[in-house]
Amino acid sequence: MDNMFYYYLDKSSGILLVCDRFSYAVGVNSEGERLTIGGWGSRLIEDGSEYYIGLSAIKAAISEYEMLGGKTQLTEAIKNRLKIEKLSELKYILYYKTLNDKKIQSLSKEVLKCAKQGDRISLNIINSAADKLFNMTDILIRRLSMYDKKYNLCLTGSIVSFGEYITNPLCDKIYNRYENIEVFTHKNYADKGII
Repeated sequence: MDNMFYYYLDKSSGILLVCDRFSYAVGVNSEGERLTIGGWGSRLIEDGSEYYIGLSAIKAAISEYEMLGGKTQLTEAIKNRLKIEKLSELKYILYYKTLNDKKIQSLSKEVLKCAKQGDRISLNIINSAADKLFNMTDILIRRLSMYDKKYNLCLTGSIVSFGEYITNPLCDKIYNRYENIEVFTHKNYADKGII
């Protein structure tokens, strides 16, 4: 963990926010105190991960199907991705076949596609994920009293492929509350982009 932390942040203090199938945040303050929030796994905690986004897409499609929620492009996108003709077939896939975490996570890509086409519910799902990532970060900053100096926050993992759709709402929340935190993304071993 220490090597990974130093690799992403290039220093011994700061915040590493990792978001793939599940999410977690690791913080180290200027005194060397360390804390980890999250990382419990996608089935236990709704953590803003790609799994969370994919599962939210399924819930939104079911809500539309049962006329409990608004119309969304996600319904057709999910049917196409899962190769089903009717949304009612989801019950069979969920309970009698394996709809594993990886397949649920893959639905997050459909949320991003629909968001880029202006689908309101998809945009709301991504904003909700950003809220959850911010909440993890906020707890970390407060519990470690990270107010004493400038700290970098590195967002890494497959969620980075969401680009501004995830980083804009996340950064807005962080920068509105903390002037001393600078956020950047780390897509791979060679790419750091300051936001």
